[in-house]
Amino acid sequence: MKKNRLSTAFALLLLILFNSSLAQTLVFNPGNSGGFCGGGQGCPQQPNYDVAVNSGSGDIYILKKEFNLNTFNYKDEIIKYNSTGTRINTWELRSGTYKNIVADGSNVYVLSVHGDSVVVDGFSQATLLPIWYQGIYLGNSPVGAVGMILAFGNLYYAFTDAGGLHIRRLNPTTGAIISAIDYNTSFPSTIHAVDIANTNTGIVVGGWTDEPGTTKGESACVIKFNSSLVYQWIKRYNKNLSLTNNSDRASHVRVVNNFVYLVGTSQKSSGDYDAFLIKYTNGGVLQWNKLADKGADAGVDVAIDNSNDDAYLLQNSNVAGTPKIFVTRYNSAGTSQWSKAYAGTPGGTYTSGRNIYADPNPGGTGCEIFVSGVLDCTGSDPHGYMNGSSYLFYKYNRTGVKTNYMGSATAFIGPLKGLYHARYFPAYPGSPRLILLGDGDNSNPSPGYYCWDMYVYNISSIARLSDASGTEQPGIIRLTPNPAHGEVKIETADPADLVRIIDMTGKVVYEMQPASNTITVTLNSFEKGIYIVQSISKESISNTRLIVE
Repeated sequence: MKKNRLSTAFALLLLILFNSSLAQTLVFNPGNSGGFCGGGQGCPQQPNYDVAVNSGSGDIYILKKEFNLNTFNYKDEIIKYNSTGTRINTWELRSGTYKNIVADGSNVYVLSVHGDSVVVDGFSQATLLPIWYQGIYLGNSPVGAVGMILAFGNLYYAFTDAGGLHIRRLNPTTGAIISAIDYNTSFPSTIHAVDIANTNTGIVVGGWTDEPGTTKGESACVIKFNSSLVYQWIKRYNKNLSLTNNSDRASHVRVVNNFVYLVGTSQKSSGDYDAFLIKYTNGGVLQWNKLADKGADAGVDVAIDNSNDDAYLLQNSNVAGTPKIFVTRYNSAGTSQWSKAYAGTPGGTYTSGRNIYADPNPGGTGCEIFVSGVLDCTGSDPHGYMNGSSYLFYKYNRTGVKTNYMGSATAFIGPLKGLYHARYFPAYPGSPRLILLGDGDNSNPSPGYYCWDMYVYNISSIARLSDASGTEQPGIIRLTPNPAHGEVKIETADPADLVRIIDMTGKVVYEMQPASNTITVTLNSFEKGIYIVQSISKESISNTRLIVE
């Protein structure tokens, strides 16, 4: 049985919550994943969701865990949808703790933990049948899966245990291990890793280390390895190491335009914490570090505008008993431009940001920032699992103007009741997609079940925001058309000494010294995909994204 969640009443509600411009960007919502909330299927109250896409076909792969509240049984699955939201196939996984899912042009890969083992499975996208299995048994050591990425034509995954950090590099076709590093004996303190990303020359892992000594506490860290997993450098951060048992921990590491950004939480004093954001070069050279003190703070995530390297820090704060979500914009030099807050209910416990993404907007009207999370609301869940929380989604333009708010102060009427993941896919065919995953409502035939839900939004069709000044900002690159086929016109707001087009491997595929602010580039020799257009002048370097179809 399949329940149509976008009923007429619900569609009207979306219009109210989104406003008309944002509602039109909903590409599809398959309800409760084509499942049946009552009669044996329900949803978990734990963050075991992830999503991957095939950037060629637009197929979407959902990794989820279901929970039946009557039988207390769990079920792990991969579900495949095509680009229009039709459910194509399902594969039930063996029970475990699943971390994330990634996809290339032909296969899907899943990272999980099963007792004392960490496992990667490869599946055919065509059939969702398994094609290989790669597992490592670690004995009686607790295992934490950090993450998995595709880079340099290989599959990398990281995990931790009592011995430290471990990374494996696999052949994605066969699952064979190509190289490995066990980063425990070469460093005097234990590594606790939480995130993995790649630069154009290697892999970076973020987390924290136990400082030597019984009262030294923890320092945030980021570690760089080359693409063959040869160690290159480690950088550690602790604002107040003199504080007994001080704790500075990273929550995410991000890489944009070959700069490495580390975001997390720093302990200022006993019971008082600040958010931090640090920027390094690919070679590990510190560019700047910033502390954001709004109250009792936690650094959650960071989004980077790849056209000018502006950084947008997302932090959760408690200010005099009121939970608030702050977004602070820093320019490429680390100077604060503005800081904006979304205030929750005084005394509330749920209001918090979860993810932040930057859409550089290749159309030329400026970067926009998307924030997703949860908020406190009135009412209660009759089953007691989701009391007082609802879903929150809004966006800023780069001057800090907020619009297109979606959320509800009343329980169980918003599209999602609890957010677990929001994922931004800039390389989605045609235009970028934002995919939201979380709990749906519980208005189903058999109370006691929670429907998990997915919403897919077309970011490019969201009504664009102009800068508050109404004027063109320095450094903007305008591409017409974008996506492009055959040729593209490149217009720069500032006179450029050099214009380059760079592919995703970092190779310069086009370079020209323009005679004016406008040039036309023939794309017949370009392969389909994403490129970076770079404008270089004496005053600045600007970047924007070009999609070649």
